[in-house]
Amino acid sequence: MQRSRVRRVGALLIGLALVATACGGDDDDDAAATTAAPATTAAPETTGAPETTEAMTD
Repeated sequence: MQRSRVRRVGALLIGLALVATACGGDDDDDAAATTAAPATTAAPETTGAPETTEAMTD
């Protein structure tokens, strides 16, 4: 019975450690702050529709 209790307590401690690790904060704030946004470019000018020619009839 003693061995079963030790395993339960060990499993509980491992589970709590996993939860604490998952809920922990991220210390990698410096990389996000120094990342520059990509430069934006202007949209190309639109061109007019091509001129139509006479319809081909066969």
